[in-house]
Amino acid sequence: MTAIRRRRLPRTARGLLDEAGPPATWQAAAIVVGTLIATVVAGVPGIGLVIPAGIVVSIACLPAILDVTGWRIRLAMAWLVAEQRRRGSGGMPRSVAAADRWLSEHPDASPLWRSGILVTAGRIPEARATIEAMTPKTDEDRAVVARMLAAIDGLRDGAVDPRAAIAAIELLPPAQQTYHRLSLAWATAWVEKTHGRPWRSAFAAAGHGLDVRAIPTRWLVLLSVYHLLLPICVTLVLAFWALIILTR
Repeated sequence: MTAIRRRRLPRTARGLLDEAGPPATWQAAAIVVGTLIATVVAGVPGIGLVIPAGIVVSIACLPAILDVTGWRIRLAMAWLVAEQRRRGSGGMPRSVAAADRWLSEHPDASPLWRSGILVTAGRIPEARATIEAMTPKTDEDRAVVARMLAAIDGLRDGAVDPRAAIAAIELLPPAQQTYHRLSLAWATAWVEKTHGRPWRSAFAAAGHGLDVRAIPTRWLVLLSVYHLLLPICVTLVLAFWALIILTR
């Protein structure tokens, strides 16, 4: 169980993944509408069961098809994780205890790394002091400091002010901007989720135009399965039900 806890994402991160889409209300409505229509159609003499079942599955697919925002969010999240791993920051601790342990085991870590881990540990004032002590040497360093300060202040104050971070990010070459914009969008979404405010549209906009080739193929398959989870489950339930009827 301890190993599982270490691997699990923080509750807010899991909430963001769950809320990425399709919205639960859309999926519930699709089930209700699909079931009602299928029930009415099934009452037609001689119609059989294949057509009503097809109606249920087709309507169950609609939330995933219509929720372009949710699909963009999932792609953006996957792209961000892939880029973080490429940059060597994919193995950061995910719990307060793991963060505290990491900090004690890496006393000579860079201010950038320490500030991020201090945030995970909930030590916000220390995280801010650490990142402020950094001496940026490049435009990218300045962009990192600006977005980290925006994220830390957002966690402290309950709202992210992205203006300074965006200004610093816009000084970077276009190819370098995407990662920092999405990192800032993730921090903003985290704060918005924590305070019960909408976050999906802004995050999807930050991930517009991503090069999906940077996302591993197996991840894209898993994203598709997750996005289409409702019609997949409905299809499996109907197939199981049909199997029971046929084997009676």
